Amino acid sequence: MTETSRTSHATTLRPLNADELSTIVGEADAEQRTLALRGGRTHERFQNLGDPTDLELDLTGLDGIVDYSPVDLTLAVEAGVRLATVDQLLAEQGQRIALDVPHRGSATFGGTFACGLSGPRRLRYGALKDMVIGAEVINREGFTTKSGGMVVKNVSGYELARLHYGAHGAFGIVSRLNLKVLPTVESRAEVAATYTTAEAAAEAGAAVLVSTLDPAAVYIVRSAPGQWVLRAQIEGSLQFARVQLQAVGQSLGAPENVEYVGIGGYSTPDFDRVVELREADTLVARVSVPASRQAEALAALDALESATLLADMGSGLVYVRSKDIGPAVASLKALGWPTAYLALPGESADDVDVFGPMDEAGLAVLRRLKDQFDPQRMFNPGRFVAFL
Repeated sequence: MTETSRTSHATTLRPLNADELSTIVGEADAEQRTLALRGGRTHERFQNLGDPTDLELDLTGLDGIVDYSPVDLTLAVEAGVRLATVDQLLAEQGQRIALDVPHRGSATFGGTFACGLSGPRRLRYGALKDMVIGAEVINREGFTTKSGGMVVKNVSGYELARLHYGAHGAFGIVSRLNLKVLPTVESRAEVAATYTTAEAAAEAGAAVLVSTLDPAAVYIVRSAPGQWVLRAQIEGSLQFARVQLQAVGQSLGAPENVEYVGIGGYSTPDFDRVVELREADTLVARVSVPASRQAEALAALDALESATLLADMGSGLVYVRSKDIGPAVASLKALGWPTAYLALPGESADDVDVFGPMDEAGLAVLRRLKDQFDPQRMFNPGRFVAFL
């Protein structure tokens, strides 16, 4: 039975299965009521402020493992399933999902998919959207639409699931995801090399990326002003890791020092710390920079002495984390590259599109999609790109 509670802003409903969710959405459509979608709330700040809504939908009640076939390396989960729950289930079968997502005990698959965030290991394994082989989505009328299936090489129909990746629920509610999983690796380790300039660290990182080596992730972290740490992660068998670690170390040029360390767990600790979005007084930004200009961007941001800086060399993204909001915003504007604010505190977020600029042609496509899939602006109104 659907659970109901009240907040100061809206009634909160917590459907416990997809049928209850469909009923709620269908009734809201008929009554022209608006819905705010909620998951584990780990990335809730990454959205525009949006408009007031009539109902809040807590999707954590959809927490069932629908299907799991270790032999076929496939898994189907409802939207509210926590990542840690799946980590434990897969580990028992010597399998895993290679996602860099913090707060795995709270983060849900539906919310992670809706936010579209991915970390440095995307270089080797892809983002969550690349692991999805099928999905079920509740449309504005409460009907379930399906795409893909439970076969890894499924190629029938359109990949409609990708429409909803990173869309923050603007076009419908993802109620189920079918995923392909991977075998557990025997070893995770990394080379960490320290440089005195961002340019030297970026040059060494580029050498690793264009080599025949096979790193899972390559990124740069500023540990302190003038100290740039290049980290190259290796995953595989123990023998593979040893050979790769030695080869990566030889390709790093002449760093100040080199460390070889083992890594446990499921995430990338540096990335987890940077994209921690639950601190209300902290800005977190993601800057899209051409790979050839990452060192230039890092050098320009080096003036933000108290900020944490991370450059994911595999994706061309630079992340900034700072409590000095004004100087950070000014520096990011001066940088001139497209910037999305994953977290923007207080009044700084007023009238700001946190997703950053988009060309008119792209906006026109998004508006047509919104008109087609959600003409009444029922799902998360005003919270997506351009306040859609």
